[in-house]
Amino acid sequence: MASVPMDTSSPVSSPLIVDSAQSWDDIPMEVDCPAVDSNLADLHSGMSTQTILSSEDTLSGLTPICHQLCLGNGTILNFTKEEVGDPPAISFANDISCLIQTWNDTLDDWNPNKCVLHIQGQPIALIYWRDVYIYGKKGQWKGIQNRWTDWQVCVLFIVLTLTLTELGFFILFSFLLAHC
Repeated sequence: MASVPMDTSSPVSSPLIVDSAQSWDDIPMEVDCPAVDSNLADLHSGMSTQTILSSEDTLSGLTPICHQLCLGNGTILNFTKEEVGDPPAISFANDISCLIQTWNDTLDDWNPNKCVLHIQGQPIALIYWRDVYIYGKKGQWKGIQNRWTDWQVCVLFIVLTLTLTELGFFILFSFLLAHC
């Protein structure tokens, strides 16, 4: 186990302990959690941060972790893991068009009415699920990580095949056949 020096410029001043077997996905990024930060308007959609609320915002004396998620329409959600339920059981095996329509809220195909995850009434695109669940309740991300990665690869493949020329598709398909 290696210890990383403390970052004294950070509002959270505890040292970060990194285990070689630990994934960087499991290490939280924590900063102050203002109700509204004037700098948030500069965030690009899809960026998320994890923050800590002050103790006066808690009921139990424990400090809940507040997540910030900037959606494609510019909405910034501040939420805690307690506001997010378990990942919905969903399959796109028989409805690939629904996968495309709910994957990314910045694309023309976006259809918020088909989203199965909502936080504070806002539809959450699948692309943000990693940011929502990785710091959520124990085991939530591990439970859907493989499925989410499969969806990501599927969307990438579909987007590539729709944008490539016939020759480009043949080259990509030949490469995949040879290497997969």
